[in-house]
Amino acid sequence: MKSIENSNAFEANTSQMTLKDYYESIPESRWETPRRKFVEQIKERCEVTDSTVINWISGRAKPQKSSHYVALAEITGIPVENLFPEN
Repeated sequence: MKSIENSNAFEANTSQMTLKDYYESIPESRWETPRRKFVEQIKERCEVTDSTVINWISGRAKPQKSSHYVALAEITGIPVENLFPEN
């Protein structure tokens, strides 16, 4: 699956973003669902449920596996240490 980051319709400087910032910066569209595609991409790559991905994006939960952090960083271009804000 093509990364949302690499899409011509979406370009962002991800170096200072969190995962939530990245999701919120994905343009909404009446005809396509880029945010839904983003959730699906993470879900498939990390082998988790939709609700798990939504919980990660919203900040209600963080991944348990280091491989999930690596996958999120590769998909978004956000450095692992910036994916989730410090609380």
